[in-house]
Amino acid sequence: MDSLTQIVLGAAVAEAALGKKIGNRAMLWGAIGGTIPDLDVLTGFWMNDLQRIEAHRGISHSLLFGILFPLLMAWLVKRLYDSNFYRRPGYKLLVTILSVIFVSSILFAINFIWYKAADHVQIIVLSISVILLILFVRWIWLKYYKDELRPVQASFKQWYWLFFLSIITHPILDCFTTYGTQLYLPFSRQRIAWNNISVLDPFYTVPFIICLIVALILAQGSRRRRIWNTIGLVISCSYMALTFVHKYKVDTEMVAQLKAQHIDYVSTFSSPTIVNNRLWHCVALTAGDTCYQAFYSLKDTRPNWLFTPVVRHQNLWDPNNQTNEHQVLRWFSQGYDAMVQEGDSIKWQDLRFASIDTKDLEKPFWVFSFDIIKEGDRTEVKESAPSFEGFGESWKRFMTRQAGL
Repeated sequence: MDSLTQIVLGAAVAEAALGKKIGNRAMLWGAIGGTIPDLDVLTGFWMNDLQRIEAHRGISHSLLFGILFPLLMAWLVKRLYDSNFYRRPGYKLLVTILSVIFVSSILFAINFIWYKAADHVQIIVLSISVILLILFVRWIWLKYYKDELRPVQASFKQWYWLFFLSIITHPILDCFTTYGTQLYLPFSRQRIAWNNISVLDPFYTVPFIICLIVALILAQGSRRRRIWNTIGLVISCSYMALTFVHKYKVDTEMVAQLKAQHIDYVSTFSSPTIVNNRLWHCVALTAGDTCYQAFYSLKDTRPNWLFTPVVRHQNLWDPNNQTNEHQVLRWFSQGYDAMVQEGDSIKWQDLRFASIDTKDLEKPFWVFSFDIIKEGDRTEVKESAPSFEGFGESWKRFMTRQAGL
């Protein structure tokens, strides 16, 4: 999932674990714990594009990391609070500034999600965000920076439990998306991907954020605070369960439509499109060099699916010369890939990640595309820059198709 959602989930589970005892500090450290696994992106500065694919959602997203790394975090944070360093004015000022930046980032992300909405909706969302930010700044200044902080008395076991929950829930949440997570490293490189929710889904994240912000403002240890945090967790878990119901419906309908249209297939794939769980992208691989793709909305008014045949051009990459680059890309895409010739290079595409253009499925996708450039015996793989040509019109068709039209 996106980093914002991971931060919110980490803060919520940490609040449930230790919020009654240490107050808002639990949310703060939970948010940090929920961010830690994604810091693997920093290693990308020393890697090429192909290596970054292998490294992201790697060892830092494994169950082993989620069990062992909280030991270090619990030891460090307990030492910090045992030293009373956290009560010094300079430290409090730093935390105040970082907290304002953190909340501002959340509100910015919410506004970014709605930036393509109607003007009056954007104004409403922006106005609410500004009011919330002003209220938060006032609250943290009076209740944290100016106030005398209570001493923190939490055991190593309690700190470990907080960091274990906030870190381990990160890779588990990522398993629900299409990108996949190497959950069993270093024992297995298998990517776990359940393909039931988009990597960015405001219907999962926004209610969660609202409940967490309300809980953040309420008094430490209060019953209402626990209730609001629990409501956020229940809503998010319920929505996640609903996405599995949607996926079952889509998969069942896809198989029925393939049989009804006499399309022979060897495997199928389905996943929700970006920022929603209503419109799904479906792929059926055949025994030959052709795949069939379709968009299906849970609100569809069409009696029959429109499957678009797409040639995968597997012959562009010599099947008898399986280079490391080819193996990595096939491993990442789980075999759902296609290629097209573009001048002297080959564009490789991951069929699992659809373009938002629901009209022309035969043109190259702009999500997870790579240019394969051959120079003699040397093969170079570079990630293609996203193409946003005609984005506005494509987005309108995308939103219309969500409604089943």
